[in-house]
Amino acid sequence: METEVVESIVFKGFLVPLKVILSSHFRWFIAISLIIFGLVRCVMQLEEDYVPLGFYSGTYRTIRMVINNSNAIIHIAVVLFALDWSSFTHYLRQMSKLQLEKHEKTVAQINKERRIKLLFCLSSAIIYAVLICYKLFLGEIKVNMFLLNLSDCLTKMSHIFFLNIISDVCICLKAAFQLVTSQLKDFPKSTPDSTKLHRLRYCRLLHSHAVRATRHAEKFLCFYISWYYFQYIMYNMANFVEVLGDKHRYNWRSGSFFIWDTINLSYLTIKLVAVSELSANGLEDLYEISYDVNSIKLQFETHIFFNRMQLNNVGFTFAKLFFINTNFIASLLTLSLTIVLALANFLQC
Repeated sequence: METEVVESIVFKGFLVPLKVILSSHFRWFIAISLIIFGLVRCVMQLEEDYVPLGFYSGTYRTIRMVINNSNAIIHIAVVLFALDWSSFTHYLRQMSKLQLEKHEKTVAQINKERRIKLLFCLSSAIIYAVLICYKLFLGEIKVNMFLLNLSDCLTKMSHIFFLNIISDVCICLKAAFQLVTSQLKDFPKSTPDSTKLHRLRYCRLLHSHAVRATRHAEKFLCFYISWYYFQYIMYNMANFVEVLGDKHRYNWRSGSFFIWDTINLSYLTIKLVAVSELSANGLEDLYEISYDVNSIKLQFETHIFFNRMQLNNVGFTFAKLFFINTNFIASLLTLSLTIVLALANFLQC
């Protein structure tokens, strides 16, 4: 396994070395850090002077505090208990069998998307740090405010760390399914049946490894992805209510958080949806191949492959209930906007 980690491209896209990520000490370090940050935030929120919630009624203040504390508790629970790291190891093993590093176009595509991902994560880290800590530069630095901002900032950095992992998993899975599609596009139609049979079985094997890797990745990340969508809805309902409900001034900080959180979620959603869509992207090519098969073995292999690809049950889910696709996102946005408008109207009454 250690030799594969050094050689395979799949293991080179994380912010820290893979051996560190797989270490139980590193995972406990993240979990304990989140617990400490959560406790600091809960204590600091008891200091009324340092909680930027003041222009609404006590009802809104209570709602905001409940959202902050519940999200912190759920985040810690997900990191401690819901991340199935053994499934992450199985994902790595399945992806190593694809040997993506042997295909130049695939390697170039992965490296390009990783550069974009790294730039995006770096931009997110800088923007969130500025939005969270800008008050420290406006006046006298107070200990309580400094601890609260430091806690929020480091918690956001942990979000970006896991966002990087999820994005890199999606980038590699996307490349794996695109490799299958390219192999089907270049299928040798004017060769002997034995060559066709070997190539078709090779494509099936690639697709099988990619599907298994996706399922292991989904098992590993399912609840963290679900929490990510949940915390986005909860936090940004509050941020959006601040923007809509303040009659005296535009809360640019809440609006900025809402915009950048939406950009982050959109980036993540595009990656997740791409995996599901590309898993069946070779159906049309496989259908065309079926016209040129004559032997019973080839027809049997094509039929099995075609049936597997058209199942369309590959991808990431929200709490193992719904596949994350365009329909799910549209429903989620509609529900969120309805709740936001109702809450803003309620708080203005």
